[in-house]
Amino acid sequence: MPAVLRVGSRGASTGSWLSCENIAPTPRVKERHEVACHGDRHEDVSRQTRPEFRADISRAKARLEDLVGESVIGYRAPNFSIGRAQSWAYEILVEEGFRYDSSLYPILHDRYGQPGAPRFPYEIWRNGSHRLVEFPVSTARLLGVNFPIGGGGYFRLLPFGLVRLGIQRVNAREQQPVMFYLHPWELDPEQPRPPMAWHHRFRLYVGLEKEAVKVARLLARFPFGTARDVLRLGRRGEPTTRDGARSGLDTSG
Repeated sequence: MPAVLRVGSRGASTGSWLSCENIAPTPRVKERHEVACHGDRHEDVSRQTRPEFRADISRAKARLEDLVGESVIGYRAPNFSIGRAQSWAYEILVEEGFRYDSSLYPILHDRYGQPGAPRFPYEIWRNGSHRLVEFPVSTARLLGVNFPIGGGGYFRLLPFGLVRLGIQRVNAREQQPVMFYLHPWELDPEQPRPPMAWHHRFRLYVGLEKEAVKVARLLARFPFGTARDVLRLGRRGEPTTRDGARSGLDTSG
């Protein structure tokens, strides 16, 4: 976490910090950034029943709101694990007081991804005035293919210039915001590396040595903000709620 704060403190950018219940955000994070939810046990949604999913996000949300003292309205599923078969999760998210989700990655991947899904923020679920906005991880579309420019292993693997051009294309030509993510461990090239299959090792550790420099260059080149602000879903500091859809939703229609 200190490495993330050092890199993120450069410039005026803010961000949305997705936290599991057992990884508490520090005071510096709470002071400057939005805190959103990544679940309690970091368990794939596809491996949970509906009651298990509700209990997991409810525990995590309550704990995070107790820590930050304001409403937590954003969620991302571990490993982008809300697919078409888990679309039932959207209604539960709304009922538990979430207003946006960022679990969709519109790319072709062997473990996750929906390449035919919308690439930019859109309303993914609605019942009357109750709704959930999806903010997909960003891609640049070229020759009919979505190329990943939204962070993670692809950012570590690809040349910085390609990602920069992709973000510029989305911002300038398509006039859309970019959802970009990274994990704190991606800024720690000295972390322990236990034995594992070569393809897992490649995915986890490729590009770690240059990640901090690339992220610093990205923050120097582009302004970033919180998902809550980009989606215009209310100001930080809103009181917490335990009543979900009954008191924590955008009802503007």
